Amino acid sequence: MTPQPLRNATLARSTKAAARLVLAASLLTACGGDGGSGDGDAAEVGDAPDTTGDSAGDVSVDAELDGEPSDGSASTDVTPDAIADADTDADTRPYVEQPLVTADEALDLVDPFIGSGGVAFGYASLTPAAQRPSGFVKLGPDTTNNGFHAAQNHFSGYLFDDPQVRGFSHVRLVGTGAADLGNLRILPVRAANDSPWRQFTRLDKATEVAHPGYYAVTLPDEGVSVELTTAMFSAIHRYTFAADGGELLIDPASSITDADPQATITVDGDHVTGSVDFAGGFATRGRRFTLYYDIVASVAPADVRVWNSDGVVEGGSADGPRAGAVLGFDGGGPVELRVGLSLVDAAGAAANREAELGELTFEQVREGAAGAWREKLGRVRVGGGTERERTMFYTALYNAYRMPTRLDELDGRYRGHDGEVHTIDQGHYVSDLSLWDTYRTLHPWYSLTDPDLQRDCLRSLLLMAEQGEGRVPRWPSMLNDTGSMIGSSADIVFGDAAAKGIDGIDWNAAYTTLRRSAEGDSVAAGRDNCGRLHPAQLSPRRPVWFFGVEDRRIRLGRLRPRVRSRRGGTERPGGRPREARRYTQLDHPASVSADGEQGWWQPTQPGLHGQQPLHRGSAWHWSFAYLPDPRRCSVQSAERIHRMLDELFEGLVTGRPGRPNNALRPALLARQQSR
Repeated sequence: MTPQPLRNATLARSTKAAARLVLAASLLTACGGDGGSGDGDAAEVGDAPDTTGDSAGDVSVDAELDGEPSDGSASTDVTPDAIADADTDADTRPYVEQPLVTADEALDLVDPFIGSGGVAFGYASLTPAAQRPSGFVKLGPDTTNNGFHAAQNHFSGYLFDDPQVRGFSHVRLVGTGAADLGNLRILPVRAANDSPWRQFTRLDKATEVAHPGYYAVTLPDEGVSVELTTAMFSAIHRYTFAADGGELLIDPASSITDADPQATITVDGDHVTGSVDFAGGFATRGRRFTLYYDIVASVAPADVRVWNSDGVVEGGSADGPRAGAVLGFDGGGPVELRVGLSLVDAAGAAANREAELGELTFEQVREGAAGAWREKLGRVRVGGGTERERTMFYTALYNAYRMPTRLDELDGRYRGHDGEVHTIDQGHYVSDLSLWDTYRTLHPWYSLTDPDLQRDCLRSLLLMAEQGEGRVPRWPSMLNDTGSMIGSSADIVFGDAAAKGIDGIDWNAAYTTLRRSAEGDSVAAGRDNCGRLHPAQLSPRRPVWFFGVEDRRIRLGRLRPRVRSRRGGTERPGGRPREARRYTQLDHPASVSADGEQGWWQPTQPGLHGQQPLHRGSAWHWSFAYLPDPRRCSVQSAERIHRMLDELFEGLVTGRPGRPNNALRPALLARQQSR
């Protein structure tokens, strides 16, 4: 079992080693590493040679982690040894060479409970739900504390500290700051009460187990053990009842936020079908969706009842804003539910279930999920460090592949941003792209280690613009652009991918679409507070700095020379138009730190979200924003970046008992010294 402090650690705190690797890679590639998308070996970090033969194929890794930048510019002195992280209590530990972690070992190192505890913004929104990489089905527990489950602590439906569970739902967001989804929830009980849609029961936390693609727990008051595993659009539940049997509550109209969508359910022997028309909040701000489900039970229920707005009634079908079913099973032993889902139609749900599960056993599906994760995690193999540090690293890598979410189904069909059904002609169609969270490190990481997924992201964004809003989305989820946050992060994602040589993208079309988006309505483009950035707008009353790195016109400057060169033209010296340098207007005398080094904005008030004119971060956070242009950043050596990272990460006290959230160590020291 993972120690409680690590479970309650935030994602930022628990992934320092991963952050070092990604930031170092960003520095090196920004200094001139020009990637590609051809075949290669798994990325290796450590001194031991790769002799185990477990690296995954079809991986492009173009950052030279132990050499000079490819363009001959000054070395950043970032070496594998320098990248390796060490906690304060291990700084003096003698170095012992260790073999590189194998793919099997990487799988065992993942702890899905990390980041699932904490309070408010000390809660990393993570969940032990079972899923495959980018899987549509994310099947896991929705927890509660005696019927209370505040949204800010249940963005993913789960909070580690909760003592009870409301059931196990199939779709959710992971790692986001927004609560939504949680549809098609199933709860095993001894007997349904008068309001089964509100029913919950106690978890035996000591029995709770989670691995990539698998979750298990015992519900002691119900006398039942629970096991869950998943494919991409389907899942298997295994409920092992005590000798006196029990009931399964099937609630298609469930949601994390307790919305009341329209749902239908029909029970015919061992077969349960229906749909839910969902508009719960964040993921459906612009367009609702219909989720179709098709369930086959391994044992036909001995008793069937349904519920609607009037309560539990006799019958085999129900519909309305509250609709569900109670399936009763006599005797003990396991009952398995084989579930297929679709956003396209009822036939798609049945087809997905049959194609993915067929006659496979629970154990075979679980091993298939483990194999999918083994391939992803085996792409990066590290050596050295403590087991705790390796656990942090591979858990972070695991979480990097939980979203985006694949929406094109096994026959290639998907429902687009226009609400219509389309067929993907190459790659996969993905959504749940929280771009303002991920443009800095996640998408550059995909470009280096998983160019196929990065290509899918880019193509999907262009399809969303073509089939939906006419512009590239800011934060697409399910079938719409949520419009969440400010800025226009997709431009940076495209520009970075172009610079790294991701192929298979129509870059002319991409540039045209991005420019059209930039020249459109400023509110839709995410620039409603700043409009067209110019010096007069550098006001403490505006969240300027966020736009300084995200304004569409600025970052289009990174993509335009690449498009020009692909058209057969030549790139001008300097390469970027004037707009691309507008962020330099944000230089400020306060960006010189107390020790006289350029690059630190002085944090006058390290608050929860930051201080004006900075947005969603303090000056300490945004001091790293020059990484894509290291010539303007003081981070020019391994020693410097490591010292800054130590101050940033070690100074965070989020999630530690008795300390304020998101305060920084210098501010704490100042307070202590003033007492």
